[in-house]
Amino acid sequence: MTKIILIGAMLVVSQAFAQDTSVKPLEQERQQLFEKRKALEEQSHAVRIGILQEADNCIKAASTPKGYKECEQKENAARQKLKEQQKPQHEALQQERKTLQDKAMKMRDDRMKNKPIPQGTIATH
Repeated sequence: MTKIILIGAMLVVSQAFAQDTSVKPLEQERQQLFEKRKALEEQSHAVRIGILQEADNCIKAASTPKGYKECEQKENAARQKLKEQQKPQHEALQQERKTLQDKAMKMRDDRMKNKPIPQGTIATH
């Protein structure tokens, strides 16, 4: 008798985990997307720090208003160049995020479709 109870309990637990596994890959994908985004931001920060340090050195060395203005223009150009270089990477991450959101919505819709409608609701009338 205890074997039957034990087997029944194992089946219930395994079904609970089976339902949970559909969510875990999604969480893993979200974590991977986060790691990609984080790495891109870390890279961006390192480059921007370099731009600021270079601009700071340039400004300190500038002896005329014209020299100062050239430093500011170089800094702005470097920032714009970085922005343009990273644009495709940001767009790719946005597309991945959208795909992941669509996948999550589809999974939710599938779960809702398979869920029985409770008796006595408007849908049963």
